[in-house]
Amino acid sequence: MTALPATTLPTSTLPTAAAPDATTQPLEGWAERLLAGKRVCSVLLRPQQREFVLRWRDRRVERLSFDEAERRAEAAEPVEAVSWTEHRDGGVCYVAAPPHAIGVRKAVYLAGAAGAFLLAALGVLLPGLPTTPFLLLTSWLLIRSSRRLHHRLLTSRTFGPLLRDWQSQRGIRPAARRKAVLLLVLVVSSTLAFGPAAVWLKAVFCFVAAVGLWVILRIPAVERLSGGDSDAGQ
Repeated sequence: MTALPATTLPTSTLPTAAAPDATTQPLEGWAERLLAGKRVCSVLLRPQQREFVLRWRDRRVERLSFDEAERRAEAAEPVEAVSWTEHRDGGVCYVAAPPHAIGVRKAVYLAGAAGAFLLAALGVLLPGLPTTPFLLLTSWLLIRSSRRLHHRLLTSRTFGPLLRDWQSQRGIRPAARRKAVLLLVLVVSSTLAFGPAAVWLKAVFCFVAAVGLWVILRIPAVERLSGGDSDAGQ
């Protein structure tokens, strides 16, 4: 069997008790090769279970043992990836990274990310201003302009869980969707009942809230994997 490049996970990402031999299990390299499939959404490495979990864009979930992952990885070329640790079981999730912007494009993306993040943060405080679309836009811009800032956003307590679900499965958890919809409906109802009396202002407010609701409902719902799948940073 042809040996793969000895690219291994950093020691800190693997639980000591379950970590395979780093010289014989180039786990990170396998994950990057498994991402080469065009329809693969993310690859979750679970060293304690000695398996890789592939999430496909059509919502399929495929589990591969280390031996199966090695055989499949040999036939693919590695792709650049970003990753984060899912702390509950020591798993590491990998997603393919798009080309990194340089020069003027990078500056434009960073400026756009700053503006989108400001609007997302204001959406937490201001009634009717949708947070989710601006947050997803921020992530889209940062992964192309600053991997460091993108990683900080992914691992934040406030915005990280929603973004990690989106990055790894292209969806959000049903509980998060229900919470967002309920909060939006309550805020809109209270604002219409007790807010400014100007009809045009209420019309603008309702339009903005409707756009936010449409975006939230359009995002697919995803479920946590069975058997110990976990959320990073929780």
